[in-house]
Amino acid sequence: MAADLKLFGDKYLKKIPFLDFMQARATSWDGKTMRFDAPLMPSNVNDKGFGFAGSLGTMASVAGWSVITLMAEDAGFDIMAVIKQNQMQFFKPVQSDFYALAHAEDEDKGTFIASLKQKKRGKLPITVSLFDKRRLCAQQQAEYVGLVRDDGVSFV
Repeated sequence: MAADLKLFGDKYLKKIPFLDFMQARATSWDGKTMRFDAPLMPSNVNDKGFGFAGSLGTMASVAGWSVITLMAEDAGFDIMAVIKQNQMQFFKPVQSDFYALAHAEDEDKGTFIASLKQKKRGKLPITVSLFDKRRLCAQQQAEYVGLVRDDGVSFV
C-alpha cells in the first residue's frame, strides 16, 4: 500500500524547514522507492555553480528516512526513525535540477518488518542515488534504525 504523499508531507516533511528552503519535494512512493526532486537554484548551489554537497546530503538523508518511515507505516507501525550511519560518494558534479531515489531491498524490508513485530525495533539498510538530468552524480549507503512508538515514550 503506497502512502498519500500529501498527508506524509503534512505530517512530517513540513516540520523540516530546510526542505522548503531547498524547494525539495517528495514526488513519488511506490511502496519500495521514494523519489525527491529539487531545483538547481541559489540555495542548492556551491561556489562553483554546481549542486551543493550539503543539499545533496540532506536530500539523500531525508529520502532514506522517508523510506523506513513509510515502510513501517505501510505495515501498520508508527515508528521513530533515525539514521545510524551513512557513507556518501560523489561521482560527478550536479549541473541541473536533481532528484534522489531511495530504496531498500525486499529481503531487508522483510527482515526489518519482522524485527519490528518481534522486538519493536529494527534496522534497515537503504541506498539513495542522486541524479541530475543527465547522470548519476552521488550515492549514499546508509543504515537507519526504527523504534516502535510506545505510549508516547521516546528513545531520544
